[in-house]
Amino acid sequence: MVDHDWTRPSYDRNAATGCEANLPTSPTYCAACGTVCPAVTNGVPARTAGVIGFAFNATGISATAFRADTHGNLLLGTTGGSSSLTNACPLTGTSRAFTIAPLWGDMNLNRVLTPAGRHRICTVNTGSAPSRQWAVTWEEVPFYSSTITTAATFSAVMSEATSAITFQWATGCVSTSATIGVQGATTAQSTTVGTCNVAQSLNGNQVTLTLVP
Repeated sequence: MVDHDWTRPSYDRNAATGCEANLPTSPTYCAACGTVCPAVTNGVPARTAGVIGFAFNATGISATAFRADTHGNLLLGTTGGSSSLTNACPLTGTSRAFTIAPLWGDMNLNRVLTPAGRHRICTVNTGSAPSRQWAVTWEEVPFYSSTITTAATFSAVMSEATSAITFQWATGCVSTSATIGVQGATTAQSTTVGTCNVAQSLNGNQVTLTLVP
């Protein structure tokens, strides 16, 4: 069991585990002993893959899996999608996927800020069928640019019942260049693109996009 007394030098009371970091803030352990954050090179995003918990239906597809990108976008399904940090849009050809971008920009989970942040991606499924919601939160994720000294916390929330996606921006969501919007998985499907590759200042705001199932 993890020791939650953060004043102790060994946070699980066992020096043999190597878990000697402050778990709520260390980018090394991603808030749990033995849970190592991915090494991220600028321009090469790491993706957290998993299941949604229900079928999210939008723009003609039904997705039950996801890949959350360290650069602030979310890909539904298990294949395709852009690995670019330049957030160019619209995406074309093999780079297309069902892309959800609450704040797609050049981010770096390995960048250390003062004070240190959580630097992680979290997911949660709430409610009961047929009205469940699934949320992905990028928590205290730093931008790559050294001129941006705050970390961004923001979420994308998907609704099972309505095919709606809600973007919520908490703190640090100020960027000189980011893309916000949703794009369908093929050229035959509807495409919704919000603001593309422009300066964003979004702290405390929220917007809901209701898509065609």
